[in-house]
Amino acid sequence: MVAHFRVPHHCNSFVLLREILIDWLIEVHLNFQLQEETLFLVVNLLDRFLERRSVEKTKLQLVGCVAMLLACKVLLCSAPFGFSCTCFYIYSTRKCEFLRFAISHS
Repeated sequence: MVAHFRVPHHCNSFVLLREILIDWLIEVHLNFQLQEETLFLVVNLLDRFLERRSVEKTKLQLVGCVAMLLACKVLLCSAPFGFSCTCFYIYSTRKCEFLRFAISHS
């Protein structure tokens, strides 16, 4: 059964942005040759977080990055070095750590 993305306060454009984000996460997943389970966990974390919290469009990629970092940490004990460096280069370490806490507790 396919899980439906239920965020009633978001419009159709947000669903499109989610699709674009997941396409990007798939590319990252393939680029770093991660396990399939990692990608499944990333999408699960992302959807669960988005069901509970409202996220600005500008922060959506940050949420995806942190979900990927968490999934890698759970399944691989650490994220690939290149991906971690990219995330921390684009976003501050403080933002990533704050959001990592928020996602892991949602």
